[in-house]
Amino acid sequence: MYSRFGLVARRYNYCMCEIKIVRLSSRQWRRYREIRLESLREEPQAFGSSLLDTEKKPPAYWQGRLAEAARGENSVLFFAQAGERLIGTIGVFYDEIQETAQIISVYVRKAERGKGVGNLLMQAILSEIGRKKGIRKVVLGVNQEQTAAVRLYRRFGFEVTDQREEVQGDGRKHCGYWMEKQLG
Repeated sequence: MYSRFGLVARRYNYCMCEIKIVRLSSRQWRRYREIRLESLREEPQAFGSSLLDTEKKPPAYWQGRLAEAARGENSVLFFAQAGERLIGTIGVFYDEIQETAQIISVYVRKAERGKGVGNLLMQAILSEIGRKKGIRKVVLGVNQEQTAAVRLYRRFGFEVTDQREEVQGDGRKHCGYWMEKQLG
């Protein structure tokens, strides 16, 4: 099966649900908000944003992020969807001056982990980044404690280039890796 982005979708063995990588329109902002707030609630140590601050953002914020991501000029957001349910997210911001793409907001719902959803999201975003002219490097930050995420990024060719201590969404300092992948 292929999604509309040409990526191979997987089927769960237990329910035969397709996983599709999709974009959302600005009219679907509530779906985006729901999974983003869930990510901050479930994994606050993995994100720089706090749940409390993000919950306060008005509908126009969510609509604007999706509209900007749909244009694909400065950012992109993809979502993993099983049936009608969003089960994961990934995004990227472009810095054309520094010829860099920064991957952000990587999240897969706990019940869906270990099923290849993260792989599909990474394939989708790296494919999208590869089409953006002038981008030579992809970067991301990850909490060292998120060992499954670190392994995922390493499988896709990312290497640790720095270690940083930063306050995350849970209000505590965590040691994190800065990882990079050079593009051909």
